Amino acid sequence: MNMTDYLNINFPGLSLEPPLFYSWESSLRFELGDPGLFDIDGEHYLERVYFRAIELFKELHHPNDDVILVTDAYFANVAKGRVHKLNLYQRFIKNKKILRHIQIEVIPDESDASGTSIGPPFYIHRFWLPCKAREIKYAPLIQAICNQDMALKPKIKHRVFFVNITQGSIFHIYDDRGCDVISMTPDVLREVYDKYYGWILKYDKAKMDRVFRAD
Repeated sequence: MNMTDYLNINFPGLSLEPPLFYSWESSLRFELGDPGLFDIDGEHYLERVYFRAIELFKELHHPNDDVILVTDAYFANVAKGRVHKLNLYQRFIKNKKILRHIQIEVIPDESDASGTSIGPPFYIHRFWLPCKAREIKYAPLIQAICNQDMALKPKIKHRVFFVNITQGSIFHIYDDRGCDVISMTPDVLREVYDKYYGWILKYDKAKMDRVFRAD
């Protein structure tokens, strides 16, 4: 089963784009970075961001889970055949042999529906790679995602989604501030909700409690 079929069957009507939290009923939003800490101790701030993001990934993905690693890259007016496979997959995949299974889909960027943008149109080049969770170098990959707005390297500006076919969840770190995770049913995420309740973003907590709190 390819990614499009999987999403259509298990997450019908979902558009794989941020914010996932507001696009799906069974969804959680976690706070990674403490805004009040950033200006006081930037190093400690990032340590907390990395720790929380990596812990959530490990909780959501078991080593043998079947995962689709999805990356949305933006290029202006570039044909599909001229886009090279992202270095992201070279750097953050352990088994280089599976790289031949990378798929690329070109999607028009709908963010400027008015058509008033100046310059050439942008297209989303969606790269997706089926693999096992254990084949992803997830710790350095997650750190690079969290560094996207920082003056640090490595960093990844592209959107990265972890689609867990085995567990029925989708994990997205939108930046160092936080991350969203959605699931086919609330039961998939109820243990994560209970275990990491203290990390849940206070804003919209009432919505999450309504969905995940056991009667």
